[in-house]
Amino acid sequence: MATPEVVHLRWGTPADKSIITALLKRENMGEGIDPAECLIAEADTGLLGFARVEEVDGESYLRPIIVSPQGKGKGIGRFLMQGLQQKWDKLLLVARGDAVGFYRKLGFEIVNWQELAEVIHQECVQCPDIDKCCPTPMCWLSGNSSHKKNMPVGISNSHPDR
Repeated sequence: MATPEVVHLRWGTPADKSIITALLKRENMGEGIDPAECLIAEADTGLLGFARVEEVDGESYLRPIIVSPQGKGKGIGRFLMQGLQQKWDKLLLVARGDAVGFYRKLGFEIVNWQELAEVIHQECVQCPDIDKCCPTPMCWLSGNSSHKKNMPVGISNSHPDR
């Protein structure tokens, strides 16, 4: 029987840029994210996923969370979200397609577009994939969820801004 892979979370470094860029391109999400803004899920086999929180108009937006093909189906997305939920008391996002169910399981609720920054809403409205994507605005508040600390998550390399 194989030993389960040990996954840990850490903040990104410049060395992560190429794999983050490759994962972004694979998901058709552009590029240009500063690795230092990313929470990385990593194992001995390499980077399994990342999540970035961007501040827009004083609010914190998950933009994006991506799990590598090697990390899919292993709870990496949930692990990353638990790490973020320990750092932030409120997170906003736009869920794409069938991701709404994943975020609901983590305590996110669907909200009105008016609760998101106009620039975020306009990105979705102007996106050529809007019909295929079916964007859904969502919010997570620490006081409204039992998910915040249901599993201890250690994050190495303290983020400079938190």
